[in-house]
Amino acid sequence: LQASLPVAGRSGTLDRRFAGTALEGVLRAKTGSLNTVAALAGVVDDGDPLLRFAVVVNVEAPDRVPASVTGLQQALGEVLVAWPRVGDLDRLGPRNGGG
Repeated sequence: LQASLPVAGRSGTLDRRFAGTALEGVLRAKTGSLNTVAALAGVVDDGDPLLRFAVVVNVEAPDRVPASVTGLQQALGEVLVAWPRVGDLDRLGPRNGGG
């Protein structure tokens, strides 16, 4: 299953996403989105023990998922790539002001 997942910055729905970041080539994930839901689930395989993750963001209709969610997904991936050398987890949230 892992081998079939798109690779950050290289293939599938992630071919442009996370390109030029620490996630390129090491994050494999499936994306999913609707107007009120955005999801990213997969693995980080950077030579350390494999880390599995899933993040799902839901908002109430008629609202739409804010574009800033992509940044949150990237921040989560960067924390996982840096593991166990993780700094300030507060940057992942929660945040006031809807984003």
